[in-house]
Amino acid sequence: MKGSIYCYFQFFSDYKVVVKEEDNMKYQGGSNFMEKSLDYFWNRWAGFPHKVTLTSPKKEPIVLEKKLPSPGSKYDFLLYQGNKIFTVEEGRDYTIPDLLFKGKETIYTMKGKINELNFFLMDKETIVSHIQGERMNGGKVYYVEGDDELLSIGATLVLDNLYHDY
Repeated sequence: MKGSIYCYFQFFSDYKVVVKEEDNMKYQGGSNFMEKSLDYFWNRWAGFPHKVTLTSPKKEPIVLEKKLPSPGSKYDFLLYQGNKIFTVEEGRDYTIPDLLFKGKETIYTMKGKINELNFFLMDKETIVSHIQGERMNGGKVYYVEGDDELLSIGATLVLDNLYHDY
């Protein structure tokens, strides 16, 4: 995948995401403020996750579920599209970001520099996705280039969700 991901978020407003590849809309979606508030309540007190869903007319939806920290929780996010699933959790490097994307067969590591909005998703020493962010009015745009579409889009959503204010 080589494209742009636009993430729009304003205080007390909807969270919107648009994914484009060569100026063609590929996915769009997000979550609205009321759903987000209710999801937060349910997640906080009943353990249900907050969801961001991206839809496409030609593919299955991409879903990112955020889990709030709770005893026994083994992951922070669940990313999936159809039968393809990744769990996302913080690593033990104590750097920001230090994220692990765990699939069935491989564990990918997210590294980068928040202040430069420059990130790399790696399979051991091999870069599988590069994400470069840029601030814009009302949000951020991320320029993404990667081998795996779900992983590239999902990693961008996780980064924006965790570090949107940077």
